[in-house]
Amino acid sequence: MPEFAALFPAGTPPSPPPAVIAPLARARKTSGFATAGLVCGILALVNCCCYGFPFNILGLVFSGMALAQINRHPETYEGHALAVVGLVLSLVSILIYVCLLIWAISTNNFHFNWNYYQG
Repeated sequence: MPEFAALFPAGTPPSPPPAVIAPLARARKTSGFATAGLVCGILALVNCCCYGFPFNILGLVFSGMALAQINRHPETYEGHALAVVGLVLSLVSILIYVCLLIWAISTNNFHFNWNYYQG
C-alpha cells in the first residue's frame, strides 16, 4: 500500500544469482619417474666403485620415462626440470666412464693402486 511506504525503509534489491563456480583444477603432482631419475643421476656421480653403473643406466631410463609421461599428460604431472637434470647427470657419469676407459686403454693401466697415492 502506497500510503504506508513512507513508514518503512526501502528494501534492499535482490542479490544477483550466484555465479557458476568452475570445478577446482586438480593439483599437478611431480612425476615419480622424474624424482627417481634425479636420484639415480646423483648416485651415478657419487658411486665410485663401479663408475656409476647401474645408476647411470637407470637414471637415463627413469628420466626418459618421466619426460614421456610429462609430455603425454602435462595437466597431471610436473617435474620436467628434475627429469632433465637427472638425464644430464646420468649422461655426465657415462661420459666420465668412457673417458676413464679410453685413458685406461691408452696407458694400459686397468688397475688403480690406491696405496701408492695415499703415501
